[in-house]
Amino acid sequence: MKKRLFVILMAALLVVSFIGCSNQKDSSDTAQSEEESEEESDEESNVSSDLQLCDIVRTAIITAMMDPELIHDPSYTPPTGVNDLAAVLTNGGSAFENSVLMILGVNSAQDIIDQLKSTCHDGSKASSAGIMVEIQNGNDVTVYVPGGCGRAEKDSCDQDCGGLYVGSQPTNP
Repeated sequence: MKKRLFVILMAALLVVSFIGCSNQKDSSDTAQSEEESEEESDEESNVSSDLQLCDIVRTAIITAMMDPELIHDPSYTPPTGVNDLAAVLTNGGSAFENSVLMILGVNSAQDIIDQLKSTCHDGSKASSAGIMVEIQNGNDVTVYVPGGCGRAEKDSCDQDCGGLYVGSQPTNP
């Protein structure tokens, strides 16, 4: 009888021990899942912030392009085509560049680029990708992060997400 009771107690101890280990694994899985969920939430917030930043840049460019004082400035050249933010500003002439930077409240295009927070398709930071501007038909302005993921999926994005942009779909996101 004592032997049988000992075997039953040992079996119960093994079961309890197994359940305890199993629960620990589940809680670590849960902790890992919560951590991944928090990272996804952080990236969603970063993408939202970057979209707002792109929209602010787009609005500043459109506002400067419509400024009557700037339009009548002989040094002003209406920007066109696709270029990085710094080139668009300098290609528009110093009055255009000064106007956009003043509207944005920064000293340089790099000051804006440094504010990017999200992660691109290839896992690099959006700030290393920079900001591109596409201007078509004189006033159709698109601002985007090349390789940016608009779905906040970081480097797991299938790159068919449409990208991170405001305005019309860019021709080369």
